[in-house]
This record gives sequence, structure tokens and C-alpha cells, in this order.
Amino acid sequence: FVDLVGYSADDLLGRHFGVVLASGERVPDPATSCELAFQTAGGKRIPVETVRKPIQTRFEGLDGGSVGSVRDISERRRVESALSRATERYETLVDASPLAIVAIDTDGHVERWNPAAEALFGYEESTVRGEPLPIVPENAWDRAKQVRDAVFDGERRTDMEFVLARADGSRFDASVSMAP
Repeated sequence: FVDLVGYSADDLLGRHFGVVLASGERVPDPATSCELAFQTAGGKRIPVETVRKPIQTRFEGLDGGSVGSVRDISERRRVESALSRATERYETLVDASPLAIVAIDTDGHVERWNPAAEALFGYEESTVRGEPLPIVPENAWDRAKQVRDAVFDGERRTDMEFVLARADGSRFDASVSMAP
């Protein structure tokens, strides 16, 4: 804890836990886990996760208190931020793509359906999300399942010819590429 906050043990012993809290933070309730920020002796703000548990003791005139643990979550926050930015870029690219992009899970249920897929196939994402892929005609399911299984085993397939179906029942020849 001393290494984390940059104060000496002598600076901290006997002082309230709140002395290391960053501006605007409050001491969490006992028996809760929460994320908050510390202010180091050098003025740096550090995100932490803390857990406090109340204890009953009679020690040096104290009738009770709490014991807790603190964990620096700076790296986790950095990774979460980078992941959030990458996800936002991915979503922007998928939404802006002129190509129909469809993501399915291992059971063949739709997880992502971009605006170009809505325009091409005539289904809104909200109606197909979580549902079986609606664009494969019944007579093509066996081949589609074989390709899907190969892709989920790590293969990439490009420029495969498929006949696909639109919401209105019309069918068309399509070039399909799939990646795990």
C-alpha cells in the first residue's frame, strides 16, 4: 500500500483512510467492493478497486474498524479504454461498409447485421438478431453448415458462390467470404 500511494508508513499510521482518496471521492461503505481513485503523495491519480470488511476488535482503545484490500486497476482501465476505442472503430467500419456484413455465433444465430445487410436482404437487424440465419434457402443448409463448421475450425473461405434468399422470398447469386 505504501508503494502504491507513495507515502511512508509513518505518514499513514493512525490517519483516516480518506487521506489517500482523490478529490471528489468518498470513503466506501464497509462490506462493499468498489472502484475509486487515490491521490498519491506525488499528486498522481490512480484508479483502484477496494474491498472493506467491518471487524470487531478491542485494540488500543478501538471497539472496531475495518480491514480491506486495495488493488491498482490502472492497467485494466487502460486496456478497457483501448478495447472501447477499438470496438467503436469496428462498429463504425461495419456500419459504414457498403458490403453486407453478417456475424453469426457457432450455432448459426445472427449476432451482427449491418445496414448494408438490411438493404440487401430486406430484414432489419432487430428482427434477425439472435435468430437463425434467414438468408440460406432450405436446400443449401447442408453446404452452408459444412462451410460454417470449417470456418469455426479456423479456415478462411473467400469468393464462394451461394444462392441466398431475401425477406421477400426472391433469390440471387452471391459471392460470400467468411472468416473465423
